[in-house]
Amino acid sequence: TSNSDSPARGDWGGLVLLGDAPTNLGAPGTAEGFVNAPTYGGDDAAHNCGTLQYVRVEYAGFAISDGNELNGITFYACGSATTMDHVQSHMGQDDGIEWFGGGFDASYLVVTGAADDSLDIDQGFGGNLQHVFIHQDPSIGDNCFEISNQGDDFTATPRTAPIVANATCVGSGSGGDKSKGITYKEGTNGQTWNSIITNTTNEAVLLTHPETQAEAEAGNLAFAGDLIWGNGATPFNTGSDATWTGTDLQDWIAMGAGVVIGTDAELPSAAWGSPNIAPAASSAAAGAGQTLPSGFDATDYAGAVEPGASEDWTQASWINYAP
Repeated sequence: TSNSDSPARGDWGGLVLLGDAPTNLGAPGTAEGFVNAPTYGGDDAAHNCGTLQYVRVEYAGFAISDGNELNGITFYACGSATTMDHVQSHMGQDDGIEWFGGGFDASYLVVTGAADDSLDIDQGFGGNLQHVFIHQDPSIGDNCFEISNQGDDFTATPRTAPIVANATCVGSGSGGDKSKGITYKEGTNGQTWNSIITNTTNEAVLLTHPETQAEAEAGNLAFAGDLIWGNGATPFNTGSDATWTGTDLQDWIAMGAGVVIGTDAELPSAAWGSPNIAPAASSAAAGAGQTLPSGFDATDYAGAVEPGASEDWTQASWINYAP
C-alpha cells in the first residue's frame, strides 16, 4: 500500500509478475511501465508465476511517463500453475488487474476505484475467473472488463478467451464519464456466465471491430445466465465498423440461455465506499444461473453473491472499501 499519510492513486508502482507462458504476439513481449523494460512470454503453458492469496494492493499505478503507468497487479504470460484467490486491487491509477497472455484460474477477486479498466484481459489469455466484484468510482473509471485479442493482429492465436462467471459489475452511475460494463474487441473470444452488470454510465456491453462480430456469430463469444439492467441510455452498442447495430447486439445477447435484460437485481446498496451487493432473496438473480462449464464452482444464481445469502464474502475483513 501507500506509505503516505494521505494515500492517493499512483503513490507506488504495484505488483508485476513475469512469466514464460505463451502469448499471441509471436515473439517475447515488452512489459509496460518500465524505463528498462523486461520481456515476457515463452512456450511453458504451465509456468508458475507464484501465489497471491489474501493480498490487497492499494493506491498503485505510479506514472513512469505521461500515459505510461503501472497497474495495480499485472500478470505477463503467467501459466496454469499460478495461484490467485482472495485478491483486491483498490484505488489504482491505471487498470486494477491486467493479464497479458498466459492462462490460469482465479477466484474471489475485488477491484474498487480503478481509474481506467478494472479487469483488462488480452494477448491470448485463457482462464476461468469466478466470484468477482467490481465497483467503479462514481467519477472515474472505464470498463469493468476490457477483453481484447491483440492490437496489431486481430486474428492472432491463441485468441484471448477468458470465461468469467459470477461477477457483479457496479458502474460509476450518472456521475461517470467512460464507465462501461464489458467491451469485447479486436477479434477476441470470451464467455460471460451468471453475472450482473448494472449502474454503468454508458454501455453495459460494447462490441467493436468486425472481427469481433465474426467471432460472436461463430459462437466464440457467449452470454448465459446474466442479469443486465439499470445501465446507460444505450446499454448495448457497437463500433469500429461492426455491421451489427446496438439492437442486433442486444438481440444476440438475449438469445443466451437464461439472460435477463431490464429487470432489477435488487441489490441493497451500490453506495461508493460501503456497497452491499448481495441481492434480495426475491431477486431475479436467484435461480437465474446456468450450469457452468467444468472447472467452476456450481452456482444457480447470477452475480458475485448468492441472493439472500446469510454470509457475504464481499464483506470480509480482507477487503477495503474506503475511498
